[in-house]
Amino acid sequence: MTKFPLWLPAFFLIALIPFALQAQYPGVQGAVESHIQVLEQKLSYSNDLVKQGEKALDGKDYEAAYAFFKSAVDTLPQGGDASAKARGQALSGFCNAAVLLARQRVAEG
Repeated sequence: MTKFPLWLPAFFLIALIPFALQAQYPGVQGAVESHIQVLEQKLSYSNDLVKQGEKALDGKDYEAAYAFFKSAVDTLPQGGDASAKARGQALSGFCNAAVLLARQRVAEG
């Protein structure tokens, strides 16, 4: 039986580490790209909700506008420069719709 030196298995393990790390890289990159796509879809969806909320405000349907703007605010991810402008529009519309809806309810009695 041939005896192998003790350093040989350690050498093979050290040599395999770069290959194992490279094998994990495409999976990580794919996950990040997928997450970016989801965030972009949420941003697009919330922009549509803001537009529908603005149409509802123009039609004086404050309850629907409130619901659209609330959904837009809830859909947008927290923080980040990419969604800051959209979040500001959605939050501003939500506040405006809430005040107008409250005034309408008070006027109704």
